[in-house]
Amino acid sequence: MPRSADSTQKHAVIAVVVGLIAFGAATQLLRPPTPPSAPVVAPAEAPVEPPAEPPVELPISEQEPLPAELLGEGERQPFDVDAAKALGSGTASIQARVFGPDGAPLVCGATLYRVVGPGVRALTANSTRTCEPDGSLRYEKLAAGDWRLMVIGGGTTLWDVSFNVTEGQALDLGEQQLKDGGRVAGRITKDGQPLPKAQVRTSAGHAILTDDFGRYRVDGAPVGELLVRAAKDGWGGGGTVVVKKGETLTYDITLTQLPPRGFIGLKLDVKDGVVIVSGVTPKSPAEGVVQLGDVVVRVAGEEVGGEADRARKLAAGPPGEVLKLTVRRGEQTLDLSLTRATIEVSR
Repeated sequence: MPRSADSTQKHAVIAVVVGLIAFGAATQLLRPPTPPSAPVVAPAEAPVEPPAEPPVELPISEQEPLPAELLGEGERQPFDVDAAKALGSGTASIQARVFGPDGAPLVCGATLYRVVGPGVRALTANSTRTCEPDGSLRYEKLAAGDWRLMVIGGGTTLWDVSFNVTEGQALDLGEQQLKDGGRVAGRITKDGQPLPKAQVRTSAGHAILTDDFGRYRVDGAPVGELLVRAAKDGWGGGGTVVVKKGETLTYDITLTQLPPRGFIGLKLDVKDGVVIVSGVTPKSPAEGVVQLGDVVVRVAGEEVGGEADRARKLAAGPPGEVLKLTVRRGEQTLDLSLTRATIEVSR
């Protein structure tokens, strides 16, 4: 039976469609494979240091001893734990008030020391406390004797005052208002790397720790020359900077290894053109050997004349070594020997 025109046309269309499909399949088979695309990786970002946090202030009871050349204050002496019992064992009391430059009470802390002898201080857990909301401080049950009060806020020593009390005395130290100063900030490094938790101290009495990036900051630093020193684990460094009112001075310190230090327990002053012994530290190498009022003639074989600083430098050295002193006591000239002791701090 002959095919109709419509049937013939339908078969032609089907053939064309089938041919196109076959051609497409063949093209896909002959096309080279496309390599897989590499995963998209976001560009690495450099670590960003967080903003500097407020300084971590160190109570004296938690500070490590620093060598004399880092303190700028002569030989470093130990604390006397037995004398610390004078805190809370007497009948005297003191009070004070501390305010900021604007006259508002400050958030601050205070540490009270018993001054036992030249360069020797003592304290207990009750020595350190915070100021009251109105800026006031009060200590009670103090034994008669010499004391030293240090008030710290924002990493800065606001007030450092020495005083004497008698039994039963109620001493009012008055009011202290913080003056506007400057700021010193920087980074402490060792072997080219930032050094966290290094101790930073200044001649104004600051004692703070560096943060995790080795940074430190001293707020309200007194205007003028300021000695800034840093130390950790036998390494130290620093120097003198000039602080200007309302300005921030950047001062970075690279630490170097320090030689071990010892002490002999003498306080030296100049009187009538000669160097005299004005203090002997209890339980030190000098106790029982050197006397108050001795005139120091030679240290380590060198004449000192009337220069106390020269005598101190000649007396400095590592622990365990014998130091020779020549002193004049009345009509006698005596050659004395002292063995430098290791600096230790009782906490």
